[in-house]
Amino acid sequence: MTSEPARNSALHALTAQVQSIIDGGRIGAPVFVRWTARIPPERHADDAVGEAVAAVAQWFADQPQQVHQPGGSPRHASVHARWANGAAALIAAGPCLPGSRPGIDVAVFGATGAIYHDGQAIRRLDLQV
Repeated sequence: MTSEPARNSALHALTAQVQSIIDGGRIGAPVFVRWTARIPPERHADDAVGEAVAAVAQWFADQPQQVHQPGGSPRHASVHARWANGAAALIAAGPCLPGSRPGIDVAVFGATGAIYHDGQAIRRLDLQV
């Protein structure tokens, strides 16, 4: 089980690292984020999705203009959020499988590149136009 302080610390480290890459101009302006959270079974999915929307809003430097959240359950939730500038995010959270660890997979697509976090490390991919 991941403790609350450890989870918050890991989330803060991830969001700060992505923000640093965005601020450095390494991927251009972010235009789309795909975020998948594998959460402990006792955690509510809506809480994890709310944290993700807040992090993505920070990366896009604005609050979403539209948020669509189809019906879910305490264990599964998803959100499609859109920003006024056309940026969007697809965010999902659900319980991790037995024997696996909670974590976050994130892909941030920018105007000139993309970065991926697979729960362990961030990798950059240059987009060929």
